[in-house]
Amino acid sequence: MQSYPIVVDSSGEPVAVLEKVFDATITDQLITDTNGQETLEFSIPAEDSKRQYIDNETHIRCMGREFVIRIIEDIRGQDGELITKVTAEGLWYDLGDPEPLNDLVFRDTGPRPVMEAILSGTGWVVGIVEITTPRYFSITEPTSPLETLRQIPLVYGGELQFDSINRKVNLLQQVGRDSGILFAHKKNISEARRIIDTRGIITRIYPYGANGLTIAAVNDGKEYIEDYSWYDAVGKPHKLRAATVNDERFTNPNHLKQWAEQQLAKLSWPAITYEVKVALLGEEIPALGDVVIVYDKEIGLRQKMRVAQRSINVLEPYNSSVQLDAALKTLSDQMVYTGGTGTATVTDAVQQAMEDVVMFNLLFNSRADDGFNYWINQGWTVDNTAGISGKAAFVAEGQLGVEKSMSQTVSVANREAYTLSAQVELDNVQMGSNGRIGFEVTVEYEDGTSETQFIAIG
Repeated sequence: MQSYPIVVDSSGEPVAVLEKVFDATITDQLITDTNGQETLEFSIPAEDSKRQYIDNETHIRCMGREFVIRIIEDIRGQDGELITKVTAEGLWYDLGDPEPLNDLVFRDTGPRPVMEAILSGTGWVVGIVEITTPRYFSITEPTSPLETLRQIPLVYGGELQFDSINRKVNLLQQVGRDSGILFAHKKNISEARRIIDTRGIITRIYPYGANGLTIAAVNDGKEYIEDYSWYDAVGKPHKLRAATVNDERFTNPNHLKQWAEQQLAKLSWPAITYEVKVALLGEEIPALGDVVIVYDKEIGLRQKMRVAQRSINVLEPYNSSVQLDAALKTLSDQMVYTGGTGTATVTDAVQQAMEDVVMFNLLFNSRADDGFNYWINQGWTVDNTAGISGKAAFVAEGQLGVEKSMSQTVSVANREAYTLSAQVELDNVQMGSNGRIGFEVTVEYEDGTSETQFIAIG
């Protein structure tokens, strides 16, 4: 089913479905303090009867988000045909228009009350807030609500997400999820490009807060912090690359140090980005921030990465493209297969496993994000602080003579092979005479037969 743009009225009710549009593209990007976009562009024949509904500041809904038309161009091509080209911006851009905020000061306050104050009177509300750590937040110069919101992650951490249909602003630990989607050369990658840029590396930061505040009092007398982990990882000698950062909002040296450590963790590694053009079906387009697996042996792509930007072809999703950023800064990000240079290699078996890996995680709620939803649970618990790819993890404490299990039934397509992967931590395990730890997989076939395999661990 194609997602045609829909003109809506002021209450969000549909007015016209634009079935004759072409070259329809949504471009979106993760929101940061300086970046982040969400635009819709499309063209429509000027003679189409629905053209009458297209006007500046008209609202358009498409693919679960709302846009506002900003630019309309009527163009006559060389063939004499008259077309209308439309550019629309995400509804949340309008948060840059209201009366600017001034003298906004919160001391030792979590982000939710701050966001509520920022959005007051805008028609938007605060949605999900996953961060509660108190901080000092202030705006001393006239600043729009949108620009003020962009400062929230700088002070509190996390990432912003705009829900334009429901007029909500979320602050998440990290936008997106671990999707389990695989992008592989000769499978669904048509073009891939990796860029490693070391020009912006910083290894030492001198952070300063309000009135010249330093971190010396909480940092063994030193006014700076250092991070040479990238140089250690690649076996290069340390190089001092210092910078000073100032933020007058910080009056607590502990908060200032925590903030500086967050900045240095990013700045001390090269900027590593990937541009990947992939073949997609509409329902398979990963969301912004989703973690995906990318594998291309020839240029050394073999890791998990995050979707940082997308260019979605609304009518032909298979012509969409995504831009990826490294999800985790690791040495493997920069390993290139260059023969006898000492760079790491993987065995043919691992390469083949990556080629054959199923493209989706078929298990629902595999990271315990939603407790035990979708699982039949006997004796397990959820630890909301022990997650690896997410915040939570499933935990079981062994008990002699007692079986503890979790199970889930999934419906799958017909394939010759599936891959089971998990990260498991075993601690102080003492097995009974009939004890076992592992994964039991039962496969039911269309002819009514079944077979069970047990994969032991530990």
